[in-house]
Amino acid sequence: MTIATLDVSLEQLEAAALRLDSKTRARLAYRLLDSVDAADANGDPPSTEKWIDEAEQRVQAFLDNQVEALNGEQVLRDARARVR
Repeated sequence: MTIATLDVSLEQLEAAALRLDSKTRARLAYRLLDSVDAADANGDPPSTEKWIDEAEQRVQAFLDNQVEALNGEQVLRDARARVR
């Protein structure tokens, strides 16, 4: 189904969605995001699977001593200092 089939513009659809109560908007947002993950236009695996694969690769790289762990607090301090 396309927006044209609904005979409403994207702007009208967005406006209608924003008028929903917060619980209904959250449900709609979850369903929309879930549909994007399930139906990737490029035939790629859903983004959740991509992130799991990425996390597993990073853990393995750490375990294999290919990368070193950094102190999270120090990384944040350094990043904040750079944007000042």
